[in-house]
Amino acid sequence: MTRVHRNNAPAAPRGDRRRLRLGIVTATAALAVSVAVPAHAADNADPGFQVKLLVDPTKTLGAGGTPLATADTAFGLGKASGVEAAEYLDSTSRQLQNQGWSVRVRHDDNDDEVKETYKKRYAIAGDGTDADALDDALDQAADDSFDADEEDYEAQVDLSYNQATLDFSDDKKADAKGLGSGKLPSAADARDDVVDDLPGKLDDLGSKDFAANILAAAHIYGPVVQTNYPGTLAGHTVELQITPMHGAPGGSGYWAEISADAKSLPAAVDLRDDIVDALNSRGWLIPQNAFKTEQILATY
Repeated sequence: MTRVHRNNAPAAPRGDRRRLRLGIVTATAALAVSVAVPAHAADNADPGFQVKLLVDPTKTLGAGGTPLATADTAFGLGKASGVEAAEYLDSTSRQLQNQGWSVRVRHDDNDDEVKETYKKRYAIAGDGTDADALDDALDQAADDSFDADEEDYEAQVDLSYNQATLDFSDDKKADAKGLGSGKLPSAADARDDVVDDLPGKLDDLGSKDFAANILAAAHIYGPVVQTNYPGTLAGHTVELQITPMHGAPGGSGYWAEISADAKSLPAAVDLRDDIVDALNSRGWLIPQNAFKTEQILATY
């Protein structure tokens, strides 16, 4: 008959058994902590979308940068809807831009306030059509706390000719008392205003007071003055933006840009295709990316 072998060793003393049970409990608790579900992370931001494309000013603008009759008809242009004066502040070596940031001061027509825009920009890989590339940029932004819980910054994807960017903008306002229509504050006042209203995310950039010190002594890039015309093209609501600018593409001294809004990436890609086709059919497209901020920072 097969015998069952039993462990006949004497039982551990009571105190030892208690210490053994405590050790098991402690180990179990530690394991539970190590496999605990992490705290909820915020969802990625939900951006808006804007298409931006360059129009050849030598074929669409006349003297003084006003649209020619052919452009007026093709774009279904209405009366100029407003004038925006703007300038950017950064060091002469563009230290903020090198960190993906820009700071703009803008005054529209007779607005009684000056708008200060603090913008963080992320590159989107490829030509702007890949949803996975956009997700990667949104993930990167979320790692920097630009996510769905962020209430101060508005997220937007700018889709241009063959590139796209993901931008987060925080708008502040300063008093425009005493400024004429579309006029900007003095350089000293602009520096003071943007330092006083510096948002936390930019204030935390680099070492202590890194951004504040740059802005307090900033070079002024600009000013530039943009005139906007509402219109339609290829069945879409658009805006023609005309800005006298140093080194503007086309060689006329004017930056001419068509912009239009979309609600999703697929809609923005289709919108870009429609506007590109409409401009190409007239020979008016400049096949370059319409990132105005970079042009101003490079030439002023």
